[in-house]
Amino acid sequence: WNDKSGNNRNVEQSVAISRPLYQATGFNSLPAIAFDGTNDFLKNNTYEPAGAFTCVLVYRATSNGTLLIVQRTTGILEILNFNSPGYEPLSFTATGSAGPKGLTPPGGTLNQNFILIVQYDGAGTAISDYNARINGINQAVTGTGAFGFSPESGFSLGARPVQNNFFTNGTISEVLFFQNVLTGSDNEKVEGY
Repeated sequence: WNDKSGNNRNVEQSVAISRPLYQATGFNSLPAIAFDGTNDFLKNNTYEPAGAFTCVLVYRATSNGTLLIVQRTTGILEILNFNSPGYEPLSFTATGSAGPKGLTPPGGTLNQNFILIVQYDGAGTAISDYNARINGINQAVTGTGAFGFSPESGFSLGARPVQNNFFTNGTISEVLFFQNVLTGSDNEKVEGY
């Protein structure tokens, strides 16, 4: 999946059986990438954003799994799980003893289209450093403790590839990264695009 920004932050899969499928009419007659929930994922081993960021993800999940992994240059990992065993319906998590940081529904509902905006202010590992919006509504980020560490690296879609688990069954039609925290009006512009 090629990066349209020109920064060459492409995600790819060299193993044919683990490649998600391109769907020409996946979302509202627009293209999407379909993950099978068994072994599909895409990965960029080198992109690790530094500082604050906003990630926009347009998705439809039909079962449990990991939608997105971003390995921070600081070693802090943000994982967005979808209904994975032992986690909130939609959650930031980290491998280790720190525990999940949950998002309130409706983002954990299966078989529905969502525009998810996740923001990190770059300040630290506390819950207050993270924000989320789902379909234009701000979400409460809950949980305890700080984020932990994981053997994952780079940027991944559809699974925890190093740990070979939490494969997503569903479609992702758009992933946007901004190297800052978008304002409320900027979020609305992105959601409307």
